[in-house]
Amino acid sequence: MLFGAVCWSLSGALIKLLAWNAFVIAGMRSALAVLMLMLFLKAAGRRLALSKTIFLIGIAVSMKFVAFVTGNKLTAAAGLRLL
Repeated sequence: MLFGAVCWSLSGALIKLLAWNAFVIAGMRSALAVLMLMLFLKAAGRRLALSKTIFLIGIAVSMKFVAFVTGNKLTAAAGLRLL
């Protein structure tokens, strides 16, 4: 949990340091999240159940995440996240 908290705290500054496009950063972080989710589901012996509701929630979360990364790339708010 400590590792997760450190990564969460540094995310804004690390996003700012990368020279990549905001969509690439969001896509790479989302791909890593999907990989980890699948590993945890497999370890728990469960399957991912997809439905229309889950799909729409996934679209909304991805739009929010792209907005978060874009906001960090375009503003100075990344430095404030370290506090």
